[in-house]
Amino acid sequence: MSSKQLVYLFMVLVVCCSVAGGIAHGQSTGTVTFKGTVLIDDSPAPGITITGANSAGIAGLIGSAESREDGSYTYGWLSFSGVVSAGDTFTFTLTDSEGNSQETAPYTLTAADTAVPFTVDLDLVPVSAGITVQSGLSAIPADGTSTSTITAMVRDDSGNPTAGDTVTISADKGTVGTTTDNGDGTYSATYTAPSLALAATDTAQISAASAQLGETAMTSITLTPVPTTVTVTVEPNIFSADTPGDGMVTISVDRAGPVADETVTISAPSIGTIGAVTNNGDGTYSATYTSGGLAGRVTLTATATQANESASAIITINAGSPATVTVSAVPTELSSTGSSTITAMVSDSSGNEVGGQSLIASTSSGGTVTAFTESATRFGSYSATYTAPVVDAEGTETITVTVGTISGETTLQLTPVPPVEVSILNVEGTVFIADGETAAAGVDVEIMVGSNTAMATTDADGYFVTFLDLLAPVARGGDPVSIVVTDANDGTHGPYTSVLSNDELGEGGTATVRRDVTTAIPVPPRSVNVLVVNGVVYTIDGETPAEGVSVVVTVGSNALPMTTTDTNGFFERTAVGL
Repeated sequence: MSSKQLVYLFMVLVVCCSVAGGIAHGQSTGTVTFKGTVLIDDSPAPGITITGANSAGIAGLIGSAESREDGSYTYGWLSFSGVVSAGDTFTFTLTDSEGNSQETAPYTLTAADTAVPFTVDLDLVPVSAGITVQSGLSAIPADGTSTSTITAMVRDDSGNPTAGDTVTISADKGTVGTTTDNGDGTYSATYTAPSLALAATDTAQISAASAQLGETAMTSITLTPVPTTVTVTVEPNIFSADTPGDGMVTISVDRAGPVADETVTISAPSIGTIGAVTNNGDGTYSATYTSGGLAGRVTLTATATQANESASAIITINAGSPATVTVSAVPTELSSTGSSTITAMVSDSSGNEVGGQSLIASTSSGGTVTAFTESATRFGSYSATYTAPVVDAEGTETITVTVGTISGETTLQLTPVPPVEVSILNVEGTVFIADGETAAAGVDVEIMVGSNTAMATTDADGYFVTFLDLLAPVARGGDPVSIVVTDANDGTHGPYTSVLSNDELGEGGTATVRRDVTTAIPVPPRSVNVLVVNGVVYTIDGETPAEGVSVVVTVGSNALPMTTTDTNGFFERTAVGL
Protein backbone atom coordinates (compact mmCIF):
# COMPACT_ATOMS: atom_id res chain seq x y z
CA MET A 1 0.00 0.00 0.00
CA SER A 2 1.42 3.41 -1.00
CA SER A 3 1.90 6.31 1.43
CA LYS A 4 -0.82 8.22 -0.42
CA GLN A 5 -3.25 5.35 0.12
CA LEU A 6 -2.30 5.24 3.81
CA VAL A 7 -3.03 8.93 4.17
CA TYR A 8 -6.38 8.47 2.42
CA LEU A 9 -7.28 5.53 4.68
CA PHE A 10 -6.27 7.59 7.73
CA MET A 11 -8.54 10.45 6.62
CA VAL A 12 -11.46 8.05 6.08
CA LEU A 13 -11.00 6.67 9.60
CA VAL A 14 -10.93 10.22 10.98
CA VAL A 15 -14.14 11.14 9.16
CA CYS A 16 -15.89 7.96 10.35
CA CYS A 17 -14.90 8.60 13.96
CA SER A 18 -15.97 12.22 13.70
CA VAL A 19 -19.35 11.32 12.20
CA ALA A 20 -19.97 8.80 14.96
CA GLY A 21 -19.04 11.42 17.54
CA GLY A 22 -21.37 13.96 15.94
CA ILE A 23 -24.29 11.55 16.07
CA ALA A 24 -23.57 10.72 19.69
CA HIS A 25 -23.39 14.35 20.76
CA GLY A 26 -26.43 15.50 18.76
CA GLN A 27 -25.57 19.21 18.80
CA SER A 28 -21.75 18.86 18.72
CA THR A 29 -19.32 17.33 16.25
CA GLY A 30 -15.66 16.65 15.58
CA THR A 31 -15.96 17.25 11.85
CA VAL A 32 -17.41 20.03 9.71
CA THR A 33 -17.02 20.45 5.95
CA PHE A 34 -17.34 23.96 4.50
CA LYS A 35 -18.10 24.30 0.77
CA GLY A 36 -18.63 27.32 -1.44
CA THR A 37 -16.76 29.96 -3.44
CA VAL A 38 -14.02 32.41 -2.48
CA LEU A 39 -15.14 35.85 -3.65
CA ILE A 40 -12.80 38.84 -3.81
CA ASP A 41 -14.18 42.08 -5.21
CA ASP A 42 -17.36 40.11 -6.00
CA SER A 43 -15.45 37.75 -8.36
CA PRO A 44 -14.42 34.09 -7.87
CA ALA A 45 -10.80 33.98 -6.72
CA PRO A 46 -8.61 30.93 -7.57
CA GLY A 47 -5.41 30.00 -5.76
CA ILE A 48 -6.42 31.45 -2.39
CA THR A 49 -5.11 29.60 0.66
CA ILE A 50 -7.84 29.13 3.27
CA THR A 51 -7.01 28.72 6.95
CA GLY A 52 -9.73 28.27 9.57
CA ALA A 53 -9.99 28.89 13.30
CA ASN A 54 -12.89 28.37 15.71
CA SER A 55 -14.04 30.03 18.90
CA ALA A 56 -13.69 26.71 20.79
CA GLY A 57 -9.93 26.96 20.24
CA ILE A 58 -9.67 23.42 18.85
CA ALA A 59 -7.11 22.87 16.12
CA GLY A 60 -8.12 20.92 13.03
CA LEU A 61 -6.19 17.99 11.57
CA ILE A 62 -6.47 19.58 8.11
CA GLY A 63 -5.15 23.10 8.62
CA SER A 64 -5.70 24.72 5.23
CA ALA A 65 -7.14 24.31 1.74
CA GLU A 66 -6.83 26.17 -1.58
CA SER A 67 -9.54 27.50 -3.88
CA ARG A 68 -9.85 25.90 -7.31
CA GLU A 69 -9.65 27.58 -10.73
CA ASP A 70 -13.34 28.50 -10.58
CA GLY A 71 -12.93 29.90 -7.06
CA SER A 72 -14.73 26.98 -5.44
CA TYR A 73 -13.28 25.39 -2.31
CA THR A 74 -13.80 22.55 0.13
CA TYR A 75 -12.43 22.98 3.64
CA GLY A 76 -12.71 19.99 5.96
CA TRP A 77 -12.18 20.58 9.68
CA LEU A 78 -11.23 17.34 11.45
CA SER A 79 -10.31 16.98 15.11
CA PHE A 80 -9.25 14.26 17.53
CA SER A 81 -8.93 16.63 20.48
CA GLY A 82 -12.45 18.00 20.90
CA VAL A 83 -15.75 18.99 19.35
CA VAL A 84 -17.51 22.17 18.34
CA SER A 85 -21.17 22.86 19.09
CA ALA A 86 -24.04 24.93 17.76
CA GLY A 87 -23.26 28.55 18.69
CA ASP A 88 -19.48 28.23 18.17
CA THR A 89 -17.98 30.41 15.43
CA PHE A 90 -15.49 29.81 12.61
CA THR A 91 -13.35 32.59 11.10
CA PHE A 92 -11.31 32.06 7.92
CA THR A 93 -8.11 33.77 6.77
CA LEU A 94 -7.73 34.19 2.99
CA THR A 95 -4.11 34.48 1.73
CA ASP A 96 -3.23 35.21 -1.91
CA SER A 97 -0.09 34.12 -3.79
CA GLU A 98 1.76 37.29 -2.72
CA GLY A 99 1.17 36.61 0.96
CA ASN A 100 -1.55 39.22 1.49
CA SER A 101 -4.10 38.02 4.06
CA GLN A 102 -7.63 39.06 4.85
CA GLU A 103 -10.17 37.65 7.31
CA THR A 104 -13.79 36.75 6.75
CA ALA A 105 -16.64 37.63 9.08
CA PRO A 106 -17.20 35.01 11.81
CA TYR A 107 -19.72 32.29 10.92
CA THR A 108 -21.83 30.88 13.78
CA LEU A 109 -22.63 27.16 13.61
CA THR A 110 -26.30 26.19 13.73
CA ALA A 111 -27.85 22.99 15.07
CA ALA A 112 -28.22 21.76 11.47
CA ASP A 113 -24.49 22.30 10.85
CA THR A 114 -23.55 20.00 13.75
CA ALA A 115 -25.74 17.10 12.61
CA VAL A 116 -25.40 14.64 9.73
CA PRO A 117 -24.09 15.34 7.05
CA PHE A 118 -22.00 17.99 8.92
CA THR A 119 -21.81 20.23 5.82
CA VAL A 120 -21.98 24.04 5.64
CA ASP A 121 -22.57 25.92 2.39
CA LEU A 122 -20.64 29.18 2.82
CA ASP A 123 -19.12 31.66 0.38
CA LEU A 124 -15.95 33.22 1.79
CA VAL A 125 -15.73 36.98 1.39
CA PRO A 126 -12.95 39.06 2.98
CA VAL A 127 -14.08 41.73 5.36
CA SER A 128 -13.30 45.25 4.18
CA ALA A 129 -13.36 48.48 6.15
CA GLY A 130 -16.37 48.77 8.37
CA ILE A 131 -17.98 47.51 11.52
CA THR A 132 -19.80 44.23 12.11
CA VAL A 133 -21.68 43.04 15.18
CA GLN A 134 -23.01 39.71 16.38
CA SER A 135 -24.62 38.22 19.47
CA GLY A 136 -23.18 35.24 21.27
CA LEU A 137 -26.70 33.80 21.59
CA SER A 138 -29.36 34.02 18.93
CA ALA A 139 -32.26 33.72 21.41
CA ILE A 140 -32.69 34.29 25.15
CA PRO A 141 -35.69 34.36 27.52
CA ALA A 142 -37.37 37.73 28.11
CA ASP A 143 -36.98 37.30 31.87
CA GLY A 144 -35.09 40.45 32.85
CA THR A 145 -31.97 38.47 33.87
CA SER A 146 -30.71 36.42 30.90
CA THR A 147 -27.67 37.83 29.10
CA SER A 148 -25.74 37.49 25.86
CA THR A 149 -22.32 38.85 24.90
CA ILE A 150 -22.43 41.34 22.02
CA THR A 151 -19.19 41.57 20.00
CA ALA A 152 -18.41 44.23 17.39
CA MET A 153 -15.44 44.12 15.00
CA VAL A 154 -13.93 47.30 13.48
CA ARG A 155 -11.64 47.04 10.42
CA ASP A 156 -9.63 49.66 8.52
CA ASP A 157 -9.43 50.12 4.74
CA SER A 158 -7.07 47.13 4.46
CA GLY A 159 -9.46 44.92 6.36
CA ASN A 160 -7.22 44.84 9.41
CA PRO A 161 -8.80 44.85 12.90
CA THR A 162 -8.65 48.31 14.48
CA ALA A 163 -8.30 48.93 18.20
CA GLY A 164 -8.70 52.28 19.97
CA ASP A 165 -12.08 53.14 18.46
CA THR A 166 -15.04 54.34 20.49
CA VAL A 167 -17.84 51.85 19.88
CA THR A 168 -21.31 52.37 21.28
CA ILE A 169 -23.51 49.27 21.59
CA SER A 170 -27.22 49.78 22.30
CA ALA A 171 -30.56 47.95 22.08
CA ASP A 172 -34.18 48.96 21.50
CA LYS A 173 -35.36 46.45 24.14
CA GLY A 174 -33.41 45.45 27.22
CA THR A 175 -30.18 47.01 28.46
CA VAL A 176 -26.54 46.99 27.36
CA GLY A 177 -23.60 47.36 29.73
CA THR A 178 -20.36 49.27 29.23
CA THR A 179 -18.47 48.53 26.00
CA THR A 180 -14.97 47.06 26.44
CA ASP A 181 -12.15 47.57 23.89
CA ASN A 182 -10.47 44.14 23.74
CA GLY A 183 -7.38 45.55 21.97
CA ASP A 184 -7.68 43.26 18.96
CA GLY A 185 -10.24 45.17 16.94
CA THR A 186 -13.15 43.65 18.80
CA TYR A 187 -15.40 45.45 21.26
CA SER A 188 -17.78 43.66 23.59
CA ALA A 189 -20.63 44.43 25.95
CA THR A 190 -23.20 42.44 27.88
CA TYR A 191 -26.82 42.58 26.76
CA THR A 192 -29.51 41.87 29.39
CA ALA A 193 -32.97 40.87 28.22
CA PRO A 194 -35.99 42.90 29.34
CA SER A 195 -38.73 41.39 31.47
CA LEU A 196 -41.67 41.17 29.08
CA ALA A 197 -45.05 39.44 29.18
CA LEU A 198 -44.94 37.84 25.73
CA ALA A 199 -47.55 35.66 24.08
CA ALA A 200 -45.10 34.85 21.27
CA THR A 201 -41.45 35.51 20.46
CA ASP A 202 -40.26 39.10 20.03
CA THR A 203 -37.10 40.63 18.59
CA ALA A 204 -34.57 43.01 20.13
CA GLN A 205 -32.56 45.09 17.66
CA ILE A 206 -28.90 45.57 18.61
CA SER A 207 -26.76 48.34 17.08
CA ALA A 208 -23.01 48.96 17.24
CA ALA A 209 -21.77 52.42 16.18
CA SER A 210 -18.11 53.22 15.35
CA ALA A 211 -17.01 56.78 16.12
CA GLN A 212 -13.95 56.57 13.82
CA LEU A 213 -15.84 55.17 10.83
CA GLY A 214 -19.12 56.94 11.45
CA GLU A 215 -20.87 53.66 10.63
CA THR A 216 -23.41 51.51 12.45
CA ALA A 217 -23.96 47.74 12.21
CA MET A 218 -27.10 45.90 13.28
CA THR A 219 -27.98 42.45 14.55
CA SER A 220 -30.93 41.03 16.44
CA ILE A 221 -31.74 38.68 19.32
CA THR A 222 -34.93 36.65 19.58
CA LEU A 223 -36.72 37.12 22.91
CA THR A 224 -38.64 34.01 23.95
CA PRO A 225 -41.70 34.05 26.25
CA VAL A 226 -41.29 33.35 29.97
CA PRO A 227 -44.23 32.20 32.14
CA THR A 228 -45.55 34.77 34.59
CA THR A 229 -46.57 33.44 38.01
CA VAL A 230 -49.13 35.22 40.17
CA THR A 231 -49.77 34.29 43.81
CA VAL A 232 -52.32 35.77 46.21
CA THR A 233 -52.38 35.61 50.01
CA VAL A 234 -54.77 37.17 52.54
CA GLU A 235 -53.86 37.60 56.21
CA PRO A 236 -56.02 36.98 58.13
CA ASN A 237 -58.34 35.00 55.86
CA ILE A 238 -61.03 33.92 58.36
CA PHE A 239 -63.56 36.41 59.76
CA SER A 240 -66.71 36.47 61.86
CA ALA A 241 -69.92 37.73 60.30
CA ASP A 242 -70.75 39.49 63.58
CA THR A 243 -67.48 41.45 63.64
CA PRO A 244 -66.30 42.81 60.27
CA GLY A 245 -62.53 43.05 59.97
CA ASP A 246 -59.69 43.85 57.58
CA GLY A 247 -57.34 41.46 55.81
CA MET A 248 -54.10 42.40 54.05
CA VAL A 249 -54.11 41.11 50.47
CA THR A 250 -50.64 40.55 48.97
CA ILE A 251 -50.13 39.71 45.30
CA SER A 252 -46.72 38.56 44.06
CA VAL A 253 -45.86 38.66 40.35
CA ASP A 254 -42.80 36.73 39.22
CA ARG A 255 -41.21 36.15 35.81
CA ALA A 256 -37.88 34.46 36.60
CA GLY A 257 -37.67 37.26 39.16
CA PRO A 258 -39.98 39.89 40.70
CA VAL A 259 -41.99 41.98 38.21
CA ALA A 260 -42.32 45.51 39.53
CA ASP A 261 -44.04 47.21 36.59
CA GLU A 262 -47.26 45.18 36.26
CA THR A 263 -50.81 46.51 36.45
CA VAL A 264 -52.69 44.38 38.98
CA THR A 265 -56.46 44.33 39.42
CA ILE A 266 -58.62 42.47 41.96
CA SER A 267 -62.15 41.32 41.20
CA ALA A 268 -64.99 42.69 43.31
CA PRO A 269 -65.73 40.27 46.18
CA SER A 270 -69.18 38.71 46.64
CA ILE A 271 -69.11 39.70 50.32
CA GLY A 272 -67.25 42.73 51.67
CA THR A 273 -65.15 45.29 49.82
CA ILE A 274 -61.64 45.57 48.38
CA GLY A 275 -59.51 48.71 48.43
CA ALA A 276 -57.19 50.16 45.79
CA VAL A 277 -54.13 48.15 44.75
CA THR A 278 -50.72 49.59 45.70
CA ASN A 279 -47.55 48.75 43.78
CA ASN A 280 -44.82 48.19 46.38
CA GLY A 281 -42.07 48.42 43.75
CA ASP A 282 -40.57 45.03 44.58
CA GLY A 283 -42.79 42.69 42.60
CA THR A 284 -45.50 42.68 45.25
CA TYR A 285 -48.81 44.53 45.21
CA SER A 286 -51.13 45.04 48.17
CA ALA A 287 -54.71 45.97 48.98
CA THR A 288 -57.05 45.82 51.98
CA TYR A 289 -60.07 43.53 52.12
CA THR A 290 -62.90 44.47 54.52
CA SER A 291 -65.31 41.67 55.40
CA GLY A 292 -69.09 42.11 55.33
CA GLY A 293 -71.81 41.01 57.72
CA LEU A 294 -72.74 37.84 55.82
CA ALA A 295 -71.38 34.33 56.25
CA GLY A 296 -69.90 32.43 53.32
CA ARG A 297 -66.85 31.81 51.20
CA VAL A 298 -65.27 34.67 49.23
CA THR A 299 -62.93 34.16 46.27
CA LEU A 300 -60.56 37.05 45.57
CA THR A 301 -59.05 36.88 42.07
CA ALA A 302 -56.05 39.05 41.22
CA THR A 303 -54.96 39.55 37.60
CA ALA A 304 -51.63 40.77 36.23
CA THR A 305 -53.17 42.51 33.22
CA GLN A 306 -50.05 42.81 31.04
CA ALA A 307 -49.28 39.11 31.38
CA ASN A 308 -52.99 38.17 31.48
CA GLU A 309 -52.29 35.77 34.35
CA SER A 310 -54.52 35.36 37.42
CA ALA A 311 -54.55 33.65 40.80
CA SER A 312 -57.09 33.44 43.61
CA ALA A 313 -57.26 33.26 47.38
CA ILE A 314 -60.13 32.05 49.56
CA ILE A 315 -61.59 34.07 52.45
CA THR A 316 -63.96 32.44 54.92
CA ILE A 317 -66.62 34.34 56.89
CA ASN A 318 -68.32 32.24 59.57
CA ALA A 319 -71.55 32.90 61.42
CA GLY A 320 -70.18 31.27 64.58
CA SER A 321 -67.41 29.13 66.04
CA PRO A 322 -67.22 25.33 65.60
CA ALA A 323 -69.55 23.51 68.00
CA THR A 324 -70.10 20.10 66.40
CA VAL A 325 -68.28 17.78 64.02
CA THR A 326 -70.36 15.18 62.18
CA VAL A 327 -68.30 12.41 60.60
CA SER A 328 -69.45 9.90 57.95
CA ALA A 329 -67.74 7.35 55.70
CA VAL A 330 -68.41 5.75 52.31
CA PRO A 331 -68.15 2.78 52.38
CA THR A 332 -68.45 1.74 56.03
CA GLU A 333 -67.39 -1.86 55.40
CA LEU A 334 -63.84 -2.38 54.14
CA SER A 335 -61.65 -5.32 53.29
CA SER A 336 -57.96 -5.47 54.08
CA THR A 337 -56.06 -2.38 52.72
CA GLY A 338 -59.30 -0.99 51.26
CA SER A 339 -60.13 2.72 51.27
CA SER A 340 -63.08 4.90 52.24
CA THR A 341 -63.97 8.56 51.79
CA ILE A 342 -64.30 10.31 55.15
CA THR A 343 -66.56 13.40 55.21
CA ALA A 344 -66.68 15.78 58.17
CA MET A 345 -69.31 18.52 58.52
CA VAL A 346 -68.36 21.32 60.93
CA SER A 347 -71.23 23.42 62.34
CA ASP A 348 -71.72 26.14 64.94
CA SER A 349 -74.19 26.02 67.82
CA SER A 350 -77.01 27.25 65.55
CA GLY A 351 -76.36 24.60 62.89
CA ASN A 352 -74.58 26.95 60.46
CA GLU A 353 -71.69 25.40 58.55
CA VAL A 354 -68.21 26.60 59.55
CA GLY A 355 -65.49 26.91 56.90
CA GLY A 356 -61.76 27.50 56.84
CA GLN A 357 -60.96 25.01 59.60
CA SER A 358 -57.98 22.69 60.13
CA LEU A 359 -59.08 19.12 60.85
CA ILE A 360 -57.00 16.36 62.42
CA ALA A 361 -57.91 12.66 62.21
CA SER A 362 -56.83 9.74 64.39
CA THR A 363 -57.57 6.02 64.07
CA SER A 364 -57.97 3.22 66.59
CA SER A 365 -56.65 0.24 64.63
CA GLY A 366 -53.70 1.42 62.57
CA GLY A 367 -55.38 2.76 59.44
CA THR A 368 -54.21 6.00 57.82
CA VAL A 369 -56.11 9.17 56.90
CA THR A 370 -54.90 11.74 54.39
CA ALA A 371 -55.06 15.49 55.06
CA PHE A 372 -58.57 16.95 54.94
CA THR A 373 -59.50 19.28 52.09
CA GLU A 374 -62.46 21.65 52.20
CA SER A 375 -65.17 21.17 49.59
CA ALA A 376 -65.31 23.80 46.87
CA THR A 377 -69.07 23.31 46.46
CA ARG A 378 -70.35 22.78 50.01
CA PHE A 379 -69.43 25.23 52.75
CA GLY A 380 -68.25 23.60 55.98
CA SER A 381 -67.69 20.17 54.38
CA TYR A 382 -64.26 18.52 54.52
CA SER A 383 -63.09 15.22 53.04
CA ALA A 384 -60.16 12.84 53.34
CA THR A 385 -59.30 9.29 52.29
CA TYR A 386 -58.95 6.49 54.84
CA THR A 387 -56.86 3.40 54.01
CA ALA A 388 -57.32 0.29 56.12
CA PRO A 389 -54.35 -1.66 57.46
CA VAL A 390 -53.69 -5.31 56.64
CA VAL A 391 -56.53 -7.07 58.46
CA ASP A 392 -56.08 -10.62 59.80
CA ALA A 393 -59.49 -10.93 61.47
CA GLU A 394 -62.80 -9.09 61.42
CA GLY A 395 -62.85 -5.97 63.56
CA THR A 396 -63.65 -2.28 63.70
CA GLU A 397 -61.84 1.00 63.15
CA THR A 398 -62.95 4.18 64.90
CA ILE A 399 -61.96 7.40 63.16
CA THR A 400 -61.98 10.52 65.31
CA VAL A 401 -61.91 13.96 63.66
CA THR A 402 -60.95 16.95 65.80
CA VAL A 403 -61.33 20.71 65.27
CA GLY A 404 -59.76 22.58 68.15
CA THR A 405 -61.42 21.09 71.23
CA ILE A 406 -64.45 19.74 69.31
CA SER A 407 -64.48 16.24 67.83
CA GLY A 408 -66.70 13.67 66.13
CA GLU A 409 -66.22 10.07 65.13
CA THR A 410 -67.42 7.24 62.91
CA THR A 411 -66.82 3.49 62.99
CA LEU A 412 -65.85 1.23 60.09
CA GLN A 413 -66.21 -2.55 59.83
CA LEU A 414 -63.01 -4.28 58.70
CA THR A 415 -62.74 -7.72 57.10
CA PRO A 416 -59.68 -9.75 56.05
CA VAL A 417 -61.11 -10.53 52.58
CA PRO A 418 -58.50 -9.12 50.15
CA PRO A 419 -59.86 -6.65 47.59
CA VAL A 420 -59.62 -7.30 43.86
CA GLU A 421 -57.04 -4.95 42.31
CA VAL A 422 -56.99 -3.52 38.80
CA SER A 423 -54.27 -1.51 37.06
CA ILE A 424 -56.55 -0.27 34.27
CA LEU A 425 -60.05 0.93 35.13
CA ASN A 426 -62.56 2.28 32.62
CA VAL A 427 -65.43 4.26 34.12
CA GLU A 428 -68.36 4.89 31.78
CA GLY A 429 -71.92 6.05 32.14
CA THR A 430 -74.66 8.44 31.11
CA VAL A 431 -75.51 11.77 32.70
CA PHE A 432 -79.20 12.71 32.82
CA ILE A 433 -80.89 16.00 33.66
CA ALA A 434 -83.44 16.28 36.47
CA ASP A 435 -86.18 14.30 34.69
CA GLY A 436 -84.00 11.19 34.78
CA GLU A 437 -84.67 10.53 31.09
CA THR A 438 -83.11 13.35 29.04
CA ALA A 439 -79.37 13.04 28.36
CA ALA A 440 -77.12 15.91 29.48
CA ALA A 441 -74.88 16.59 26.47
CA GLY A 442 -71.59 18.52 26.60
CA VAL A 443 -71.21 18.63 30.39
CA ASP A 444 -67.89 18.08 32.17
CA VAL A 445 -67.59 15.01 34.37
CA GLU A 446 -64.95 14.62 37.10
CA ILE A 447 -64.51 11.01 38.22
CA MET A 448 -62.53 10.22 41.37
CA VAL A 449 -61.73 6.61 42.26
CA GLY A 450 -59.89 6.44 45.56
CA SER A 451 -57.28 9.18 45.20
CA ASN A 452 -57.11 9.04 41.37
CA THR A 453 -58.96 11.64 39.31
CA ALA A 454 -59.87 11.80 35.62
CA MET A 455 -61.97 14.17 33.48
CA ALA A 456 -64.40 13.53 30.64
CA THR A 457 -67.05 15.38 28.62
CA THR A 458 -70.37 13.82 27.67
CA ASP A 459 -71.28 13.33 24.02
CA ALA A 460 -74.61 14.14 22.37
CA ASP A 461 -76.19 11.13 24.11
CA GLY A 462 -74.92 12.13 27.56
CA TYR A 463 -72.38 9.28 27.48
CA PHE A 464 -68.92 9.58 29.01
CA VAL A 465 -65.97 7.24 29.39
CA THR A 466 -62.59 7.78 31.01
CA PHE A 467 -59.54 5.66 31.60
CA LEU A 468 -57.45 5.36 34.76
CA ASP A 469 -54.13 3.69 33.96
CA LEU A 470 -51.16 3.47 36.34
CA LEU A 471 -48.23 1.09 36.86
CA ALA A 472 -49.41 0.40 40.41
CA PRO A 473 -52.99 -0.81 41.11
CA VAL A 474 -55.29 2.07 40.22
CA ALA A 475 -58.32 0.76 42.11
CA ARG A 476 -59.38 -1.91 44.56
CA GLY A 477 -62.63 -3.44 45.67
CA GLY A 478 -64.13 -1.20 48.34
CA ASP A 479 -62.65 2.01 46.90
CA PRO A 480 -65.09 4.94 46.82
CA VAL A 481 -66.21 6.38 43.47
CA SER A 482 -67.17 10.05 43.35
CA ILE A 483 -68.65 11.82 40.31
CA VAL A 484 -69.10 15.60 40.03
CA VAL A 485 -70.84 17.13 37.00
CA THR A 486 -70.29 20.73 35.86
CA ASP A 487 -72.98 22.12 33.56
CA ALA A 488 -72.70 24.77 30.83
CA ASN A 489 -73.39 27.54 33.37
CA ASP A 490 -70.52 26.33 35.61
CA GLY A 491 -73.02 24.93 38.09
CA THR A 492 -71.75 21.85 39.93
CA HIS A 493 -73.86 18.79 40.70
CA GLY A 494 -72.81 16.07 43.11
CA PRO A 495 -70.75 14.44 44.33
CA TYR A 496 -72.56 11.23 43.44
CA THR A 497 -70.85 8.54 45.48
CA SER A 498 -70.70 4.76 45.26
CA VAL A 499 -68.30 1.94 46.06
CA LEU A 500 -66.38 -0.43 43.80
CA SER A 501 -67.28 -4.05 44.47
CA ASN A 502 -65.08 -7.07 43.98
CA ASP A 503 -67.76 -8.52 41.72
CA GLU A 504 -67.66 -5.68 39.18
CA LEU A 505 -63.85 -5.70 39.15
CA GLY A 506 -63.92 -9.37 38.16
CA GLU A 507 -60.61 -11.20 37.99
CA GLY A 508 -58.57 -8.01 38.36
CA GLY A 509 -56.03 -6.50 35.97
CA THR A 510 -58.49 -4.57 33.77
CA ALA A 511 -62.12 -3.71 34.46
CA THR A 512 -64.92 -1.50 33.13
CA VAL A 513 -67.57 -0.21 35.53
CA ARG A 514 -70.67 1.82 34.77
CA ARG A 515 -72.00 4.74 36.75
CA ASP A 516 -75.14 6.54 35.47
CA VAL A 517 -76.07 9.72 37.33
CA THR A 518 -79.20 11.85 37.41
CA THR A 519 -78.38 15.47 38.17
CA ALA A 520 -80.40 18.47 39.25
CA ILE A 521 -79.84 20.19 35.89
CA PRO A 522 -83.26 21.78 35.16
CA VAL A 523 -85.48 20.39 32.43
CA PRO A 524 -85.54 23.06 29.67
CA PRO A 525 -88.96 24.51 28.85
CA ARG A 526 -90.65 23.09 25.77
CA SER A 527 -92.25 25.16 23.03
CA VAL A 528 -94.89 24.58 20.35
CA ASN A 529 -95.94 26.54 17.28
CA VAL A 530 -99.64 25.70 17.64
CA LEU A 531 -101.45 25.40 20.99
CA VAL A 532 -105.12 24.38 21.28
CA VAL A 533 -106.80 25.27 24.58
CA ASN A 534 -110.31 23.89 25.21
CA GLY A 535 -112.55 22.93 28.09
CA VAL A 536 -115.99 23.16 29.69
CA VAL A 537 -117.26 25.95 31.93
CA TYR A 538 -119.65 24.91 34.73
CA THR A 539 -121.98 26.94 36.93
CA ILE A 540 -121.36 27.22 40.65
CA ASP A 541 -122.78 23.73 41.33
CA GLY A 542 -119.91 22.23 39.35
CA GLU A 543 -122.29 20.09 37.26
CA THR A 544 -124.43 22.34 35.05
CA PRO A 545 -122.72 23.57 31.83
CA ALA A 546 -122.60 27.37 31.58
CA GLU A 547 -124.01 28.29 28.17
CA GLY A 548 -123.22 31.60 26.44
CA VAL A 549 -120.59 32.91 28.84
CA SER A 550 -117.55 34.81 27.58
CA VAL A 551 -114.12 33.19 27.91
CA VAL A 552 -110.74 34.88 27.37
CA VAL A 553 -107.69 32.60 27.12
CA THR A 554 -104.27 34.14 27.82
CA VAL A 555 -101.07 32.24 26.87
CA GLY A 556 -98.06 33.83 28.46
CA SER A 557 -98.55 37.53 27.82
CA ASN A 558 -100.72 36.99 24.73
CA ALA A 559 -104.51 37.28 25.19
CA LEU A 560 -106.43 35.37 22.51
CA PRO A 561 -109.69 36.76 21.07
CA MET A 562 -112.74 36.28 23.27
CA THR A 563 -115.01 33.30 22.63
CA THR A 564 -118.41 32.16 23.97
CA THR A 565 -119.32 28.73 25.35
CA ASP A 566 -121.82 26.61 23.40
CA THR A 567 -124.94 24.88 24.79
CA ASN A 568 -122.72 22.31 26.49
CA GLY A 569 -120.50 24.96 28.10
CA PHE A 570 -117.66 24.00 25.75
CA PHE A 571 -115.09 26.50 24.45
CA GLU A 572 -111.93 26.26 22.35
CA ARG A 573 -109.21 28.66 21.25
CA THR A 574 -106.10 28.10 19.09
CA ALA A 575 -102.84 30.04 19.49
CA VAL A 576 -100.45 30.03 16.51
CA GLY A 577 -96.81 31.11 16.30
CA LEU A 578 -95.93 31.04 20.00
